[in-house]
Amino acid sequence: MRRATDRRLRRVPGALLCVVVLLSLALREWYPFSFFPMYASFGPATWHVLVTDGDDHVAPTALLFGIDARPFKRMWERRMLAYVAAGRPGAEAEALAAQDLLREAAARPVPDAPPAPARLRLWMITSGVGAGGLTRQQRLLGEVALR
Repeated sequence: MRRATDRRLRRVPGALLCVVVLLSLALREWYPFSFFPMYASFGPATWHVLVTDGDDHVAPTALLFGIDARPFKRMWERRMLAYVAAGRPGAEAEALAAQDLLREAAARPVPDAPPAPARLRLWMITSGVGAGGLTRQQRLLGEVALR
């Protein structure tokens, strides 16, 4: 009896593998068979956001507001898409989202942080590869006066 149980247990991983593969195929999930091109190649351009003061010196958002650049980008993008969904034109949605985000960040400073600058600007930096090599474009998304 013990030998029969051992034989059944040895077959479980193979049967489980077959079930997972069939389920994946039925759901059109190609995970076990994909080559993950997102790790193999990069797009021609990428972008990030940058916060500066009124004199266009970089403002350290993590030190001042406790928010790193990556979450800052996501927060702006989420707000901008909400404004677009509400019917605002693209440029207006970008500016409103930037102003909202900068005001909210300035309203919750990190304890013992230096005072926030009187004016904050949010920039979109787009970097890419073109025929002439690397390209970099900077565009002002919005600004807000805090004092």
